[in-house]
Amino acid sequence: MTLMIKLIVYLIMCTSVLTVNHNDFKSCTQSGFCKRNRILAEYILNNENSTPWSVEEVFVNGPFLGFVIGRLSEKLEVAIQYLRNGALKINLDPLNQSKDRYKIPSGDVIVDDSISSTNFFKASDDDNRVYNIVGTGLSIEINDEHFAISLISDSDGEILTLNSRNLLNFECGHSFKLSEIVDGIDEKTNNELWKEPKFSNSRNQDTRTNGPNSIGVDISFIKSKAIYGIPEHATNLALKSTRGFDEDSKKVFTDSDPYRLFNLDVFEYELDSTMALYGAVPIMLGHNPSGADHRSVGVFWNNPSETWVDIYSEKGHDGKLTHWMSESGSFSLYVFAGKDLKQLQKTI
Repeated sequence: MTLMIKLIVYLIMCTSVLTVNHNDFKSCTQSGFCKRNRILAEYILNNENSTPWSVEEVFVNGPFLGFVIGRLSEKLEVAIQYLRNGALKINLDPLNQSKDRYKIPSGDVIVDDSISSTNFFKASDDDNRVYNIVGTGLSIEINDEHFAISLISDSDGEILTLNSRNLLNFECGHSFKLSEIVDGIDEKTNNELWKEPKFSNSRNQDTRTNGPNSIGVDISFIKSKAIYGIPEHATNLALKSTRGFDEDSKKVFTDSDPYRLFNLDVFEYELDSTMALYGAVPIMLGHNPSGADHRSVGVFWNNPSETWVDIYSEKGHDGKLTHWMSESGSFSLYVFAGKDLKQLQKTI
């Protein structure tokens, strides 16, 4: 056997040994909550006739905004706070869940969660849905026709919006008819989506003692040309799209699994992949090079449970649309804005 043939055989053997065994790692379709939220998002994005969350009267108390939203039988209490470090904190809590959801203990992750004593919300004289954050050049707009929260810069306009596509999903321990939220989901599909798929060759399925408790929401980085973060993945710093919209049919198509945030001790892994590696840091940063005072914007998704993140490509649209899905836990989101990514990192 010639030296060249031996070398080829050796390379083939090495390749087979080092190939990732995908049966050892969950995919989105094998993770019940990810599959359910992703398909629900697909129906909503393909069909505008989805039931929105309604907004009850907003009240203001200094650096605090509060109100209640509702859809079907679920009601959520929304609290928005402006913190001393310049971050905006958004909490959503169910009003009618029988068992408490897990919340990260104070001090475990967030070093300083104190409310600002100098900056406060002031209702705009021109629009009763807009609340200026005095002294910051920023304001909050609450869309009460279709619940959404937008962060607006005096110099750069709208820079980030929460729930712009109505993908907010908040499960409170019981299944419900998804067809009541969006048209087109039949009874069989509805029932299948609430089941927990079997993973790999395991004989046992994951159990949900407290029932389904996943949360999901879309976050739009309105003017960011690129987004970064949510490590650790073996891919580009500028995160690639996992889903998109077909130009002809205007329907959602899928490029890959969402980015997975899950702590794994991975021996071999693939390059340019969304599979999880080692640690999971739910921070995402966006940047608009043509902006002024608030070119950079970021979010910290303060939820330690398994999380998947879809990034959508939209031709002809500025910015990036992302969809966050977590298995359980509380809804606690921190939003940051600044002149550049360096300033943003100091805030975080």
